[in-house]
Amino acid sequence: MSYKYSAKEPLDHAQHYSNCLVRAEESIPEAENDLGVMYLTGAGVPKLEYEGMRYLEKAADRGLPVAQYNLGLARLKGWESKEDRKETAELVKNGAKSGIPEAQFQLGVLFLKGRGVHVDHREAAKWFLLAAKQGSIEAQLHLGTLDGAAKWLRLAAEKGSAAAQNNLAGLYYRGNGVKKSSRKAAQMLRIAADQGLPEAQYNLGLMYLFGDGVKKDCEEGLRLILLAAEKGRPEINFKLGLIYQFGIRVTQDHREAAIRFRFAYECEWECDFLREVRDLDYHVAELFMEPAWYHPPVSELQTPMK
Repeated sequence: MSYKYSAKEPLDHAQHYSNCLVRAEESIPEAENDLGVMYLTGAGVPKLEYEGMRYLEKAADRGLPVAQYNLGLARLKGWESKEDRKETAELVKNGAKSGIPEAQFQLGVLFLKGRGVHVDHREAAKWFLLAAKQGSIEAQLHLGTLDGAAKWLRLAAEKGSAAAQNNLAGLYYRGNGVKKSSRKAAQMLRIAADQGLPEAQYNLGLMYLFGDGVKKDCEEGLRLILLAAEKGRPEINFKLGLIYQFGIRVTQDHREAAIRFRFAYECEWECDFLREVRDLDYHVAELFMEPAWYHPPVSELQTPMK
């Protein structure tokens, strides 16, 4: 999620900076907001975050909604203490109420997580919906976890969101809100996998291993899962370890399995599972594969939470 200028992002940042300096001397909040954004991002000027915050606070205190949103966003990105969370949420809410889609999306996230506000999924959905109707891909993606998921995921997928394409494939695979179709799921996954999304690569790889929705091709399936694992996801490495440990549709390789399990263990992911691997047999391990439908973590959905 990025900061917003008062109007469109300037084509010439250096010239805009000079103009804003003059206007900021006249206490014009739009100029103060834009100076804050440029200092925070280093656009056309040296990156001076404290100076950026100072200008945003000035513009926000003058009641400029976009500056209030930017100030709230900056705080969410690390410029706040726990004591500031209610005030941060209020700043984001002011931006959301003024119709800024980025602020509406971010406010939905705050209600979803209960950060500075009480957890309220209905309120979250309301703000996601408002942002989604203005074209926010992030909001459409988040609505994809709520009622009417297919509609919003399809909109985000059509705009090229690999995460939405992956999640929409999950709906087709399970038949949730759409006609069940492993073939359509595989088609959506291929588009997302080609964009490099590890969850899509893993999901599609499994479908190739089992010949589900695609012609069975264990070599292609393993290739895709290896691509996904190399992105560093511990849970995918754990699954790959099981594939090698028990020779699930591939040649058994205990050494490679140990490497994958060690990686997942060092990431402190599902350590209990790792300790129990020796107690599994082939058929139980195979079951670990089928229900797994991975989705991108929140950090990849452009949600600046810490």
